[in-house]
Amino acid sequence: MKTLSYQSVTLNIFVLLFLTTLVMGCKDGKPDLNTVKHQRFVGIRKQDTTIAVIKVAGTDFYGSMEVLYHVGMKDSGIVKGKLYGDTLFAGDYYHLHDGQDHWMRVPLRLLKRQNK
Repeated sequence: MKTLSYQSVTLNIFVLLFLTTLVMGCKDGKPDLNTVKHQRFVGIRKQDTTIAVIKVAGTDFYGSMEVLYHVGMKDSGIVKGKLYGDTLFAGDYYHLHDGQDHWMRVPLRLLKRQNK
């Protein structure tokens, strides 16, 4: 009968823990699309208004956003990014400026406060 040394047992345990961590870390991280939450944000700055309709699935968010300027122009586009905690939305706003034909990207941060 073969006896195992302390070092070989320790090595086997280490390898087993490493493989377990690797397998658990590689789980399919897709959000459950059946639990998508719809949220709406409205922001007003002087005479300009921003309206964002956002869908949250897991830690990802996506949706649409419009910036309505008081002079009659508007920017329309999509937003997408990650949700950090339950209050910080960090992502990008891809939009077309009124009358232009090329897409622009703007970093976006939204902060919820008092469940609003």
